[in-house]
Amino acid sequence: MDKDHRWIVNSLIFILVPAALAMFVRAADKPARVSEGVQWLEYSVAMKVFSVVSGVIPALAAFSLVFSKPEDPSGALSCVVLFGILTMVALLESFLVRIGFDEEYIYTRSAWRKSRKIPWLETGMPSRSNLFQWWCLPTKHQGVIRISDFIAGKGDFFAMLVRQSRGSTPD
Repeated sequence: MDKDHRWIVNSLIFILVPAALAMFVRAADKPARVSEGVQWLEYSVAMKVFSVVSGVIPALAAFSLVFSKPEDPSGALSCVVLFGILTMVALLESFLVRIGFDEEYIYTRSAWRKSRKIPWLETGMPSRSNLFQWWCLPTKHQGVIRISDFIAGKGDFFAMLVRQSRGSTPD
């Protein structure tokens, strides 16, 4: 693509990235899914599709690298590895991370650590990480629960956290 048309790519990126982020945030505003009395925070279909589609970037780059045979492939290879790692993280996060809760416990399932069953009484005060776009909920004995801005059902979770911190249950 010649330099006169680069503004088209930049304009598309300028429009598509905020639109995608808005779509992820809107999908994350949905209520928690309820299954057998447990409410589950899960990533939306949009986030899962994005994770899968983002895998196309390193695949195309690797394919291009194989057939273009550049003199110094180290830059392109570094890009393929970086995008590959980011894609794997996105896939693991969007498909394997789930947080469930009921009146007594918080249940966590993740690719990053073993599953946990945490009593509400063990939770502390949540803090926000603007860098990573998630909430951190410390527990007394089982580490931190991280709740992404892009996961659906977090509103219900935080409402339960407030009820539990007041020592009351819904009528």
